[in-house]
Amino acid sequence: MFYSYKKNILFVVITLFSIITSVLIFAFGEKLNSDDMLNKYKEKLKMRYEDPITLDIKLSKKELEGWNGLKARLKVFREACKTLYDPIVSPFNKTITNSSNPESFSATSKSGSKSGNYSIQVLQIAKKDKIASNPIKKDKKLKGGIFTIKSGGDVLKIDFSKGGTLEDLNNIFDKLKTKLVTSSVTMIDTENEMLILEVNNEGLKNKLTLDGDKNLLREIGFLKSPNKKLLTEKHYKLKDLKKHVFNGNYSIENEVLVINEKSKIAVTLPNPVSITKTSILESEIKLDKVIKKKDEITITNKTKNNNNKKTPIGTIDEVKVGRIKLFGEPLISEINGEKQPETKKEDDKNKIKSDDQFIVILKENNEEIFKIKLEDTKGSWQKLKIEIGKDLKDLSIAHKLLFQNDSIDKLLSIKKLNLFDPAKKTSNENYNYITEAQDAKFLLNGVQITRDKNLIDDAIRGITLTLKSPSNKQETLNVTNDYDKIVEDIQKFIDEYNNAMLYLKNVTDFTPKKKLDEILKEEEQFERKSFEEKQFAKLSGDFFKGTMNRDFTARTLKVRLRQYIASTPYSMNIKKAIKFLIQIGIKNPDHVNESVDNENLKAGYLYVDKKVLKDKLETHFDEVKDLFAHTEEGSIIKNNGIAVKLVELIDAYIKRTIRNKDKSSTKGICQIKIEGLESKIKFLDKRFDRAADGNKKRLALFVRKIKRMEEAEEKGKRMKARIDSLNPNNNNR
Repeated sequence: MFYSYKKNILFVVITLFSIITSVLIFAFGEKLNSDDMLNKYKEKLKMRYEDPITLDIKLSKKELEGWNGLKARLKVFREACKTLYDPIVSPFNKTITNSSNPESFSATSKSGSKSGNYSIQVLQIAKKDKIASNPIKKDKKLKGGIFTIKSGGDVLKIDFSKGGTLEDLNNIFDKLKTKLVTSSVTMIDTENEMLILEVNNEGLKNKLTLDGDKNLLREIGFLKSPNKKLLTEKHYKLKDLKKHVFNGNYSIENEVLVINEKSKIAVTLPNPVSITKTSILESEIKLDKVIKKKDEITITNKTKNNNNKKTPIGTIDEVKVGRIKLFGEPLISEINGEKQPETKKEDDKNKIKSDDQFIVILKENNEEIFKIKLEDTKGSWQKLKIEIGKDLKDLSIAHKLLFQNDSIDKLLSIKKLNLFDPAKKTSNENYNYITEAQDAKFLLNGVQITRDKNLIDDAIRGITLTLKSPSNKQETLNVTNDYDKIVEDIQKFIDEYNNAMLYLKNVTDFTPKKKLDEILKEEEQFERKSFEEKQFAKLSGDFFKGTMNRDFTARTLKVRLRQYIASTPYSMNIKKAIKFLIQIGIKNPDHVNESVDNENLKAGYLYVDKKVLKDKLETHFDEVKDLFAHTEEGSIIKNNGIAVKLVELIDAYIKRTIRNKDKSSTKGICQIKIEGLESKIKFLDKRFDRAADGNKKRLALFVRKIKRMEEAEEKGKRMKARIDSLNPNNNNR
């Protein structure tokens, strides 16, 4: 009985399980498709948990790239603004030079030059010392020796002690790789050659000096054989020397220079002389008492004086002393007349003053190098030979000799004047010169200027002169403003403004929200484009369209850029002929006459009328320059103007940190946006990782459930088979 009951219960359970299994088989087919179920579930998990985060990441990355692109675009615009007033590169500070005789001199300009005309005459160009050896057979062996080469304070030692040919000597120069001199061997004919030495720098201060084995130097031919005539010192021709009268007067006759009483007279040396420790000042001098000649004196006076007393000069209209007429105030106290007490006092004072005589050596700027007091020669000629270099610390270059006579009753006479260095004289005059060093000399607006080189950048501010050859008349250097360069840089300024405004227009445009599949499709299409198309899309902001549509700072920047361009940098009470960009030809294009893309019009496109701009530059140069940048409120730097204000605005966006007036610092707007988006992307990446981990767990749980279902299916099949085996009908069959 119990067995029968138990059998019936088992039959009921198996029947129920068979029904459930049948339902599952009916629902999923004869066999569960676990792979298909897994893929569908996986896709649903991705769409629900991962795709929203992926979309947010992609949009954030695109916005981040858009802000970096805006920062780069603003940097380019800032450079275009800064160029208009930077003292080094500003086109307003640049000029064009034009020489009326390019064969005599040329000129180039740099920052800081001013327009104008200059009169220039090249008297002589600077040259280098260049000496040559004698023609020597190429296989001739020269005796050995050691010598030194000096130039401009530098010394080069040549060790030719082993001797050899001229080519061997030239190889020594090549191995030294010196910048002091250049050596070369020239074949004169098939048998003879010549060694040429050339100093690398021009001017008298770089004159070449050879010291050492004189016999070797003479054998080579660099030095000529001594000549007694050459060893005799030559004196300056006093008559030909240029005179400078500081005060008083002088006379010259038969190469004797006479300095009058109370006089200071300077003479310019024919060539500047480098003062050394062995330099000598040589002359003959004489001091004579003044002999006053009694000249016939004729006095004319409108007022007749009945007295026989002579009239002081101060009371007459005209006095003739020999051939000289004197007018006006008294020049002497009296002429055989009454004594004038006040004038007498002045004469007494003069007698108290110095009664000495001096010779002074001066630099080009009249700065004193050396000064010597002269002894009284008592009317006879005396030779003067002074070793001036012994006690001097400042071994400068002498340009002038000053003769100072403080006496009121003596004349200073000078003849046979010379300033030289005996240590150099005997050798320098014997060199076998091809060309001899000399300084450049030229007249600039009538003033003679001397330099030790032909490239001169300190005579005219911002202008570099290149002297090429002497000219027989004064030529003209014309310096004008470079209007074409100014127009070019202003055009670039407007172009970069248009580019920045187009970029801002694109990134702030309204665009509807996009789904992830639309974003992916756009990225796929973008990758198919050429490199140039990709660059244009990014530089114009088209690739980042709408990424900053809801960003207040980007929209504010667009508005403020337009305001700065359209407004004036001056206050209303300041009167200027040029106060707005529209006055110099910078304006919005005409819709009818200008073929401009409508998108650029929306972006605030500006157009430059170059003809109007150039006309304004020629007529109102300074005011056009000041419109972009000028100084106010006692500032020494440009602190106002359209370009200056635009730079300040852009700096607030693109700089990493901004220094405030209270010395505190804040981050730039672009930097804040970039750092915020970078933090957001990092957060989203972590959030995506958590969502991906969650989906993995959900998928694992789903896999376990599918396995249980598969196991239940197999178990159901086995139970079904077992039930089928217990059915009596099946057994009968």
